[in-house]
Amino acid sequence: MTNRGCLSDPAFRQRLRLNPELLRIAAWALLALYISGFAISAASRSQSDFVIYRNAGLAALHGKPIYNLHDPSPFQYAPIYAMAFIPLGLIPQRPAQLLWFALSMALALPLMILGASRLLFGRGFKPGAELIVIPVLLCVRFIHPNFDHGQINLLLLAAMVWGFALVNESRPVSGGCLLAASLLAKPFALPVLIYLLACKQFVALLSLVIFVAALILLPSLLLGVGYTAQASGNYVTALTTRGVQRSHDLWNRYNQSSAALAVRWFTPRATSLATEKVAATAGFAFQFALMMGVIGWLVFRRGHIAGPDARLSVAALFCIATAISPISWLEYYMALAVPYMALAHIAFSAGESKNRARAATWVLAIALIFNLGTRLFESALYGGAAYLGSLIVLAAVLVLTTMGARASESVPQAETAASLTV
Repeated sequence: MTNRGCLSDPAFRQRLRLNPELLRIAAWALLALYISGFAISAASRSQSDFVIYRNAGLAALHGKPIYNLHDPSPFQYAPIYAMAFIPLGLIPQRPAQLLWFALSMALALPLMILGASRLLFGRGFKPGAELIVIPVLLCVRFIHPNFDHGQINLLLLAAMVWGFALVNESRPVSGGCLLAASLLAKPFALPVLIYLLACKQFVALLSLVIFVAALILLPSLLLGVGYTAQASGNYVTALTTRGVQRSHDLWNRYNQSSAALAVRWFTPRATSLATEKVAATAGFAFQFALMMGVIGWLVFRRGHIAGPDARLSVAALFCIATAISPISWLEYYMALAVPYMALAHIAFSAGESKNRARAATWVLAIALIFNLGTRLFESALYGGAAYLGSLIVLAAVLVLTTMGARASESVPQAETAASLTV
């Protein structure tokens, strides 16, 4: 399979005297160089969230409590994730942190790019240089906080993208396993799961339920049934009783959830917890209604559109995934790499109509301005610049994938016919 993007167009290639395969290699080399720059820093700096993960693993290893309800930055994931960090607790912190970097960024970022390409264009499709460089460039603002804190988000998003892609390829069991691993840590995959339910992908969802149950019970084999049951109870308590801390998080400018923005937009700074809760609930209700509306539209369009646009349209689900949780940090917006890739394909494909290509290019430019702007003027985050930018991208994906038929050669026909759920 070959990519027929702009950089692979024969006339364009002839003018630049560049081989598309060389461009692709150069793009991966640039990504490797970019990641290597982080690797140097990862060997010497302290990553706060990684320290929390590693300490949770050590606590699980020694049979101590994993969850501290009085800690302002507690471990917040299921016991299985604490158990997964036990090996990193057995080696010194610096080597452990470097190994975690290799898994959580050096491996996860390329996997996410490849997974997004497979989801949007099918198995065997080779992403062109523009589909590698543009999503990463636009996500630089979100990649850095993931690295800075040693977060797990890139791994979870990679699992989510690959799980969705495998379900589309009629591999529901393996896809359900990856989606379960992502969902049990953070609710990124919720829009995808509701979409799969609407598409009647019951085998994938049943597999997900089974794998979630297995992941919840698995720590008992190593840590014991009693300890696992107690840790699971403390995990649920930690998620549901941190009201004061969550109130503080709602006012944090790096929290770009719809719930937090509703509080910051519509309530005074000195207000009661009850008022904050009403505003946050309204913000969450808006995001949930938006999610259901987008899913309903995608399912409705399944019977009215086929081919590449049907695949590209599911990128809208990743715009919703960024802010579905009441606490949605800026780094969660790394999920926008998927719709960025879809828009880059529309903007640079040789067989694309000029109007759609021009519109996609403008949206990508606006996204770049938004993302760089929040780096230069971080006060814009308090007003929800990242969230508003995701709504622009969402609207663009829905509108552009609805506009007219695309040239049939823009995506390999054999892979287009393989799409079963979009």
